[in-house]
Amino acid sequence: MVKKPKLCPHGVLGLIKCKQCKKEWRRTWYKKNKAKIAQYLQIWRDKNREKITKYNQEWEKRHRKQNIEKTKRLRTKDGTDLTRKKDRAHNVGRYGRCTLANECELCPTEDKHLKNLQHHHPDYNYPEIYVTTCPSCHSFADRTTREIEK
Repeated sequence: MVKKPKLCPHGVLGLIKCKQCKKEWRRTWYKKNKAKIAQYLQIWRDKNREKITKYNQEWEKRHRKQNIEKTKRLRTKDGTDLTRKKDRAHNVGRYGRCTLANECELCPTEDKHLKNLQHHHPDYNYPEIYVTTCPSCHSFADRTTREIEK
C-alpha cells in the first residue's frame, strides 16, 4: 500500500505546514496567549531592571548626537518648540473640539478620499484653524506650508 503524500491546507505537497500555515498558526497562538506573554515579559523586566537601565543608557550615549540634531530641526525660527505646538494642535482635533468635514476641502470631487480624512493646521500657533484633507492633499499642503515658511 502506497502512502499518499501529506498536503497542507494551501496545497503544498510534502509539507505539514507551509510558510503561510506557520504564519497563521503563530498569529492565532499569539492572540490566544497574549496575557501569558505579557505576564512573562513583566516578570523578566522586573528581574532585569539593571540590565534594561544599562542598555537604555548606552543607547542614549550612542544616539545623543542624532537626538540633538532632531531637536534642532524641530525648533522654529522664534525659538519655541515645534513639537509642543504640534501636540497641542493634534489634541484639539483628537478630543473633539474640531470636527472633520464630510469630504476633503482641497479635492472635494474625488470619491476615493472620503476615508481617512485628516486635519491640516497651516499654523500651529492657531490650532483651532484647520483644513479637512485627505492624506495625499495633506502631504501636499504640508510641503507647500514648509516652502512658504522658508
